[in-house]
Amino acid sequence: MLNEFRMQLPIFQFREKIIKSIRENQVIIIAGETGCGKTTQIPQYIYENDPNVKIAVTQPRRVAAMTLAERCSLEKQTKLGQLIGYNVRFDDCTSKDTQITFLTDGMLIREFIIDQQLKRYDVIIIDEAHERTVQSDLLLGLLKNLCRKRKQLKVIMMSATMQIEKFANYLETEAIHIIEARTHTVDVYNVPIRQQDYVESMVNTILQLHFTQPEGDILAFLTGQEDIEDVKEILLERMKISNQEKQLDVKMLYSALPPEVQLEAFQKSIHRKVVLATNIAETSITIDGIVYVVDCGYVKIRSFQIGKAIDTLLLAPVSKAQAEQRAGRAGRQRQGQCYRLYTQQTYERLAKYMLPEILRVNLLSVILQMKAIGIQNVLTFDLIDRPDMELMLANLNQLVKLKALDSEFNLTQHGKNMSSLPLEPQFSHFLIKAYECGIYDLALNSISILQVENLFYFQRGAKESLQKILSKFKIANSDHLTKANILRKYEETQNKKSFCKENNLNHKTLQKAISVKQQLKDYMKRITKKEFEKEDYDKFKQVLSEALMFKHAVYSPSDQAYKLKQTNQLAYIHPESVLFNQKPKYVIYNEVILTKKVYLRDVTEIDEL
Repeated sequence: MLNEFRMQLPIFQFREKIIKSIRENQVIIIAGETGCGKTTQIPQYIYENDPNVKIAVTQPRRVAAMTLAERCSLEKQTKLGQLIGYNVRFDDCTSKDTQITFLTDGMLIREFIIDQQLKRYDVIIIDEAHERTVQSDLLLGLLKNLCRKRKQLKVIMMSATMQIEKFANYLETEAIHIIEARTHTVDVYNVPIRQQDYVESMVNTILQLHFTQPEGDILAFLTGQEDIEDVKEILLERMKISNQEKQLDVKMLYSALPPEVQLEAFQKSIHRKVVLATNIAETSITIDGIVYVVDCGYVKIRSFQIGKAIDTLLLAPVSKAQAEQRAGRAGRQRQGQCYRLYTQQTYERLAKYMLPEILRVNLLSVILQMKAIGIQNVLTFDLIDRPDMELMLANLNQLVKLKALDSEFNLTQHGKNMSSLPLEPQFSHFLIKAYECGIYDLALNSISILQVENLFYFQRGAKESLQKILSKFKIANSDHLTKANILRKYEETQNKKSFCKENNLNHKTLQKAISVKQQLKDYMKRITKKEFEKEDYDKFKQVLSEALMFKHAVYSPSDQAYKLKQTNQLAYIHPESVLFNQKPKYVIYNEVILTKKVYLRDVTEIDEL
């Protein structure tokens, strides 16, 4: 059955042609829309042609790497983690027998840091390159260089059918294969007038489809966790009072969900299923049974405003390319329908493509990685798009202040140690210094819990009880110490599930944080041997303040807000902080986010700047 299914995929008729092309060319490009089979089949074709080769397949997202490895293992009828496995941050499911590894772009960059020749792989596949993440753009640059040194290395870039010429010119290859997917017609409908509240509009559209349209599952594109949870709760409430016999199975799909919950979106249901997803479902993954797509028309993107030194999470209109990708999800198995919650005129005004990440995000981590890989002059490194020079110079100087680079921008031993940790540079610096000062358990707890999402869970509209919960764990006017305390109490308690239920905490999230903590401990064993430990909150704040030296703010009574030290930008403490409704004079923070207001998130009071 499986072999029959594989032979029916559009990619199958190109099998021999692609194998021949790989044999004859060092770099090839394979372009085809999601669903043509390229991601699951190409690695298997290469392995079946030569079982001795080791293959890496990169993905922009964890969930894609994990689900694709599982799918390919099923097709090869092997146990996941043996012949085929995956490797994502804080979760390595491979073994010495693994020949095909699905991994995130970031994990392959980490392998580059350890071995700049990537000798363990014979073939490297960069999938979903059209998404233009910082990591995939950097990987293409690194592999372009590596191909000159390792003539036997094979590099395959896979993408949707967009901007292929630009990729081909950059990679200097003429070996291009376009795979036409056998997709069905998708009828697209736009609303005549855009509604202000797209959450309400989304709920109404889903219910109308469910009650009036023939069978077929629904995929709804929303912007993030909050939207998705709101829509789910409203849908369940309305289904309960509708007295309709037709049941609706509501699933969620966004990156912060635990992997086992994400996988539920792919499972068949005896009722009509609606999957509420972020742009995670645009490409990379295929959910069987989707006939109807509802598109809210927005996406959340990270953007760094150089002048204001603010990392922002912005609600932005989708691009035309994204809108087409979303609509295309409805036509995989039969004729489908796409309902856009925006007008045709709005669609006409959309940008053709989204601005690549490398042109709009902070590059501090990327520059440290480039230095750790051995790139001497990061300013002239050949990337497909050149980042902002002012930002790169600012990032280089920040790394000098963190002592990751010396005054001539050379990597220091401290910088090398920082790059070996799977953390943002500020937190790598903080953890190493915390070990040296003997406050490592406090630091480990704080950092580990910051690496996971969905710490708390509340019913819709019940978040006002969050402050009551936080007050039980509050330490020294610090979100960092309060969260560290939550993890410590969780570790110490016997009945962990009851503890979580009583405090509206997510049990699976805290389990993940414990796993992250153990892995960070293992990393730190290779860097330092410090063993002593003390409970010193003042020292914790001092070391954290040094690590977050670019993230200081002072309260301005006249503005009733905080002024960021570097820019004088005004911001407010986030409602989910233990310091909300307090006004300490000096604070440090993890990030600034721009939603309805400019907020400081994860905040700690300090004595002075």
